[in-house]
Amino acid sequence: MNAISSVLRSPDDIMAFLPGISDEEYALRRRIRSARNVASFALNSAPEGIARDLFILLRDHADQWTYRPASLATLKLAVEQCQRLYVATQAAEDLEDAHG
Repeated sequence: MNAISSVLRSPDDIMAFLPGISDEEYALRRRIRSARNVASFALNSAPEGIARDLFILLRDHADQWTYRPASLATLKLAVEQCQRLYVATQAAEDLEDAHG
């Protein structure tokens, strides 16, 4: 219970779970967390279809790497994968909008 109450009192979940990480690691994890948050928000209004499935994949991928122990190189790859998945969601939304 102490870990949970510590996180709830902390101004930042990443720093609460991973105290002492470098600024560079924090910045990468923050980008991954932001990708997760964008995907979660988009799921609130995304209709059924490929774009929704890709948002779920993006959310799950980002969620997996937000707190997971990893090297900076691996976190950079995770950020790049988040970016690629986001681009794919946008392409799928454009296609679905064009198709009607």
